[in-house]
Amino acid sequence: MNISSIKPGASITATFLVGEAKVTEAKNGNEYLRAILRDKTGDSILAFYFSAPPEILAMNFTGKTVDINGKADEYQGSVNLKLNSIHPAVEQWDVTDSLPQADAPADEMTAELDRYIDEIKNEEIAAVIRAVLDDPAVAGNLERWPAAKSRHHAVVGGLLQHTLELLKLADTVCELYPEIDRDVLVAGCIIHDIGKIIELGVGAGFQYTAEGVMIGHIVLGDELVARACRAVDCSAETTMRLRHMVLSHHGEKEWGSPVVPSTAEAMALHHLDQVSSQIRQAIDAVERSAKRPDESGAGSWDRQRSRNWFVGKRGRGGSADSD
Repeated sequence: MNISSIKPGASITATFLVGEAKVTEAKNGNEYLRAILRDKTGDSILAFYFSAPPEILAMNFTGKTVDINGKADEYQGSVNLKLNSIHPAVEQWDVTDSLPQADAPADEMTAELDRYIDEIKNEEIAAVIRAVLDDPAVAGNLERWPAAKSRHHAVVGGLLQHTLELLKLADTVCELYPEIDRDVLVAGCIIHDIGKIIELGVGAGFQYTAEGVMIGHIVLGDELVARACRAVDCSAETTMRLRHMVLSHHGEKEWGSPVVPSTAEAMALHHLDQVSSQIRQAIDAVERSAKRPDESGAGSWDRQRSRNWFVGKRGRGGSADSD
């Protein structure tokens, strides 16, 4: 059963993978199981097991494939499950099979990234980028890592997808503004979030690592770039320009950047990053809203973004141009 097909009020008997499960205490002091269940399409649903037997509360379900029985409910516009039973399934799935995937295959995205790197004319910058991607912490991971735990491009391969979106946007920026150093901007697009490979972990779900919590991807990425610059004996100014791309890409100190953009290329990178991340979040939010819009065409209240996303007739199964 796919989670997208679950309707409020339906009785559900199905197999899912548990992305996360924990025992939580209710206001009355009773403990219950709270779990995020995933299907093989990458969709997820919140499930609750109230009055669960002690042996169920004692089990660690995270990362396990389970057989469940319960009833679908709706709360504040979101469908969830109230469980009657949960048990480990006989057949256990590969945990990454239940994680959402990037839109394009990994090999296609990698080939496209290689093309951009091959087009870098500055040999010094190209050497730094290759050294970053060959770093043991990075090599083999870029094509399967998410760009975030839950906000934008939170899918397997999402970091590479996000990177390629920036690179395609950079093509237009460089065409409009020939004063921009294309090699520096292309390099910045590739390395700006590279620290997320250390900041985030991939398992039954996406989670922050200890380094991610204590240091963060901007500083971790700067360390990767600085190490690569030393490895290829990069000049002092090029090293500074590339590190600045990583350190300033959030745009404002209150948004997490140690410094603000101080080159045209860094300013461009910051805004390209915003375009990719913000539009992707909007697209995902509209798609979620389209599953259950009201009669006006608006989706349920998005607490994270403090708005109702408008879906229109498309979300109710009609044509946007129909009367």
